[in-house]
Amino acid sequence: MNLISMFLAFLMLHNAQPVNMLVFESSPYLQMHSHNIVKWRAWNEASLNEAKLKGKPIFLSIGFSTCHWCHVMEREVFNNPVIAALINKYFIPIKVDKEEMPNIDNYYMRLYEVMNERKGGWPLTFVLTEDLEPIFAGTYIPPFSTGKTEGLDKLIPELIDEYKNERAFIKEDFEEYKKEMSGFDVAVGRSNVQNDKFINNAITNLKMNYDEKFGGFKHLKIKFPAVDTLKLLIELSEINKNEDLLNMVKYSANMMMKSGLYDQVEGAFFRYSTLHNWKIPHFEKMLYTNAMLIDLYSELYAHTKNNAYKRIVEDTISEINKLYRDDDNLYFSASDAESEINNERVEGGYFIYKYDDTYKYLIINGFDKKTASNFLKSIDISKQGNFHEGYSVPNIYNLKIKDEKFLKGISLLKKMRKNRKFPFIDKKKITSWNALMSAALIKAGDINKVYKKEGIDTLNAILSNFEQNGKLKHIKINLEIKIDGMLEDYSYLISALITAYQSEFDEFYLKKADILTKKAISEFYKNGIWYSSLKGFKSIENLSDRYLTSPATLMVNNLFILSLMKENKKYFDIGQESLNYLRGFGQKSAVLYPSSVSLMLQNKIGSVLLKSNKENLYKIKNLINRPFVYYKDINNSLYIGCSENICFTSGENANKIAKDVENFRAN
Repeated sequence: MNLISMFLAFLMLHNAQPVNMLVFESSPYLQMHSHNIVKWRAWNEASLNEAKLKGKPIFLSIGFSTCHWCHVMEREVFNNPVIAALINKYFIPIKVDKEEMPNIDNYYMRLYEVMNERKGGWPLTFVLTEDLEPIFAGTYIPPFSTGKTEGLDKLIPELIDEYKNERAFIKEDFEEYKKEMSGFDVAVGRSNVQNDKFINNAITNLKMNYDEKFGGFKHLKIKFPAVDTLKLLIELSEINKNEDLLNMVKYSANMMMKSGLYDQVEGAFFRYSTLHNWKIPHFEKMLYTNAMLIDLYSELYAHTKNNAYKRIVEDTISEINKLYRDDDNLYFSASDAESEINNERVEGGYFIYKYDDTYKYLIINGFDKKTASNFLKSIDISKQGNFHEGYSVPNIYNLKIKDEKFLKGISLLKKMRKNRKFPFIDKKKITSWNALMSAALIKAGDINKVYKKEGIDTLNAILSNFEQNGKLKHIKINLEIKIDGMLEDYSYLISALITAYQSEFDEFYLKKADILTKKAISEFYKNGIWYSSLKGFKSIENLSDRYLTSPATLMVNNLFILSLMKENKKYFDIGQESLNYLRGFGQKSAVLYPSSVSLMLQNKIGSVLLKSNKENLYKIKNLINRPFVYYKDINNSLYIGCSENICFTSGENANKIAKDVENFRAN
């Protein structure tokens, strides 16, 4: 018995509970599984080598700490004595926190999609040979088989038989999967010809997938906010002077902010809706979801001056700052989908209400019967409930006006929550997600200057914590800063630095963006394709914007902006080479690859760099209503407007210059 095994045995003896190798890990998600009876290892060289030395297949499980179905699988499978015994007997079990190792998750999610010809989710479950050849790919799998579903009790013996007797076929299949994962993307993506009809095609695709009844987009079973797709509609609206496209965005934003997707009691958004009508969310509050929606509602407020959008920005920032912002100006990652009701973990437990309990609480606190009944009706808390087992998720679809009685009712719902335990918060700090929040706060600075200061403080905290010797780190857990930065960290941070420069015109941020861009090119770029990481576990970066803006397309956008700012033709050329790969996806589906379409749009109509002194730039910004305009502070009282190849206007008259910029078209 080695020293680690002896130490684990000692822990089990004295804690009277099972313990596995994850007890040595800092990830909150891995720590959650450190007392499973499955003998988990972390993903590392030692674990992978152990599989080879023992000649055993790998049982790989990928998830994250705030994932409801990950918790369900832990309870039903990984702590089930029968199934755990099978896993421990036949496999080397390995756990991965997808937020800690997004490159591993990205690779296996892409592999899942190739093997199953559909989108995946979490928990993500793979059975692999010791050489990492896939035998099986699934998501949540029940412990025991039923008439409709095969459970692990039957599946494991079948997979072990396949592992022992069909290795040649497994290897052959894997070679095909690898070709499809790389060659398929290249075949779809590579395109040196940009279809001039792509703008009309994109609008058609977006309208076809638009949900006219509830807003948002209906191409998926579950409904994400689709922020990048909505922002593409804003760009198309500005370019085509098409108010209908902007109305699609406003309607979607209105429906989301009235729905269960938005926490009507305390503010901030949940990750996605399980229904097309937005009423029932999946109850994680993710930092990145809220950062992107703060950005969207800030932009809508700038376009419309609708105070409802302003309040959403203010209330969301307030709640996220209360929950996630630490004393170092950095942000935690997420809160759990599950929380406790009566000492039992329940999906959404902290956020949901039963009619009778709530009605009684309102009466005790001064509401008469009619007022209490009307209030509960206005917020969709009913006897039958709109969620599980008579519980309701508040929404305000039927609310006419937020009067004094309504606001008092909301205050009482908030007080009811004080007797509940708030969901677990995953306190790891991720470079990329903090950068997203920093940029969102800086943009919200037009609503309140305090937000801009908070965003700048967070940006400076990212640089002081996560930049080491000119390279980025990915994550901070407690006091430990670890894992080399990946493309998403560089892309989002460079974008935040550009956003800071556009707001402050502090040359430091532009120089830092330039330094990190050079590093990103050397670390993640090869022959027109961007990789999550080129070292270690190599994986082509995801191009879909389903959850987050694709780091690859965002990096190309950074290159196009910096090519103007720094007059760097190499950046422009790399951006163009990358776009030759990306545009095939954008032409395929605007609703799935909106940021790729946005790049095509930028390439089509042209980016503009407007140069002048800082005072002039602040003055002209509000006069321009065109996307892809960037600003650079120079020691000159004139305005100078340039594209990639020419300077097309100059002068002192801000209104004339603004009109020239509005009318500029590259092609």
